[in-house]
Amino acid sequence: MPDRIVEIEGGRLQHGRENDRVYIMSLEPERAAAVVEAAEALAQEHGYSKIFAKVSACCRDFLRARDYLEEASIPSLGQGAEKIGEVVFMSRFLNDRRACDHDREERLRILHLAEEKAAASREQDGADKLPEGFVWRVCDKSACGAMAGLYRRVFASYPFPIHDPQYLAETMDTHVIYFGVWESAGGRLAALSSAETDRAKGMVEMTDFATDPEYRGQGFGVFLLRRMEESMREHKLPVAYTIARAISPGMNIVFAKLGYRYGGTLINNTDICGRLESMNIWHKHLA
Repeated sequence: MPDRIVEIEGGRLQHGRENDRVYIMSLEPERAAAVVEAAEALAQEHGYSKIFAKVSACCRDFLRARDYLEEASIPSLGQGAEKIGEVVFMSRFLNDRRACDHDREERLRILHLAEEKAAASREQDGADKLPEGFVWRVCDKSACGAMAGLYRRVFASYPFPIHDPQYLAETMDTHVIYFGVWESAGGRLAALSSAETDRAKGMVEMTDFATDPEYRGQGFGVFLLRRMEESMREHKLPVAYTIARAISPGMNIVFAKLGYRYGGTLINNTDICGRLESMNIWHKHLA
């Protein structure tokens, strides 16, 4: 059963057994105490092993005092009325096993590899051109069945119910824009990604990248990320970030090459592809 998203004490929380955590997705600083106490009560009630929060930096000291560790951050942008405030990712580990960084050597190797490739070349082969026989477009609801099917083929598990066409359609109505690459001859969906917008904060999460195994190695991830950035500039969302699997080289290399900066690692944070994995934060100022 997918983790549930609930509104409690004015904050938005996701919790469930799949990710074995409570995720504080949003809260207003003036409601921080009530929301965090509700999250901690949920964790205790269900025996979860981690509480994870994405919050404004003004909540940093409050959470530190409650034994939360800062795992990653996205720096502020601009000044005055146009300023986008710093965001911090903070976690409280509720058992030692969840806090143990089992994949440390491998994730550091991949991080070094990504930054090495970014330093070697900022040129993006295929970034602005698809191979012959493919087309791209922003997805509409008629594509939700094909989208869910692709996500099922690529991800054995995922922190949100992207395997469900209805969920995809509902998010289209609220805050998510999906981008797809199709094989023009047969109309088959080859690759997919999404931009999860937060207009109030001026931020967008570049996420849900998936390429059908039969179409890998053709640069679709880079191509889609370029198109997403262009679109987000038009939507006047100046800060982009992603939460990428720390032990998966592909997407870490893509984001590093396109100028995203490493912001930290969330240890044992997300159930994806059948197990709990650590996740890297990458961020970029689009403005």
